[in-house]
Amino acid sequence: STPGKKTQLIQNLLKTMAPLKHLSSIFFIWSIFIYGTSSQLVVCNGQAGSTCACGPASTPGEICVLDCSRQDMCKEHTLQCRPGDPCYINCAGANSCSEQTFVNSNGATDLTVRCETEDSCRTAIHIVCGSGDCLLECIRFGSCREFGWVDTRIARSFACHGVFCPWSLLPNPFSPAPTSSPTGTPTQPPTSAPTLAPTSTPTRAPTQPPTSAPTHSTGSPSTTPTDDPTVDPTTDPTHEPTTNPTWNPSFQPTTVPTFNPTTDPTIYPTKSPSDDPSLSPTPSPTNSPTNSPWDNPTVDPTVNPTPAPTDPTESPTVDPTPEPTDTPTADPTLSPTKATDAPSEAPT
Repeated sequence: STPGKKTQLIQNLLKTMAPLKHLSSIFFIWSIFIYGTSSQLVVCNGQAGSTCACGPASTPGEICVLDCSRQDMCKEHTLQCRPGDPCYINCAGANSCSEQTFVNSNGATDLTVRCETEDSCRTAIHIVCGSGDCLLECIRFGSCREFGWVDTRIARSFACHGVFCPWSLLPNPFSPAPTSSPTGTPTQPPTSAPTLAPTSTPTRAPTQPPTSAPTHSTGSPSTTPTDDPTVDPTTDPTHEPTTNPTWNPSFQPTTVPTFNPTTDPTIYPTKSPSDDPSLSPTPSPTNSPTNSPWDNPTVDPTVNPTPAPTDPTESPTVDPTPEPTDTPTADPTLSPTKATDAPSEAPT
């Protein structure tokens, strides 16, 4: 396991053993194998000035865990690790590792000292790192107040985690393998709200440059997104898109749409609209168009239609004259004679 994973395993282990911390014997030792990491836990509960240490390891690489999780539990103690193995010191109680507590790696490899509560590692605590990674954790405000010193001469690396690290009293952090080529263009400024669930497979070809106004994530993304998105999307999309779009959109939409579309469109549009619509349509179309238009309308309609057409007869002649007069009367009688069944054979 890596040091970070081992640290997490030890923290989980200490939470598991928390109900046993009230016992009053000087030392309690458990050998535990958890998640592939063998650990020996020692609960330190001696008098001031005494030494708390791990016993012999049961397996090579077994982690030595010294637990000082109650108030004053390891105050003025010597906390001694086991040679050749990783060591974890848990200072979780108030003043638990304070007042010149001495952490002696004693030839250990990785060493982690966790100062979890206020004053837990206060006033002249001294640490001698092992030959591996040396890590100090200052979790709460005042947890590493008035710190002593840290000896990192044989350590492979040193770091302090937490915003309350007393850097003015600590050696500079260092790593056995620092990056040889850090980025020359770090982000300015970094995000103030990073994602809590970053992608595990980021793209190898991010957009250059990204949009300055990304869309907000939808609560109901499409389960079947289009395989053929538009190459030239609109730069001015509608703010009120229709909730009932057509399933049969036009394949050749007009390039000059009207700026004043009707607010009451017909629900029965013509299936075969005109290929040559009028450039000057009537502003007052009839409200009662014919229900049975003529199939063969005249191709030469009159330019002077009668302003007051006559009411057509209900019984038109079935034998109209083939030679109508060229000069019909302009003032026909309003009371024409009725046709006789026996006209004169010798009219005057």
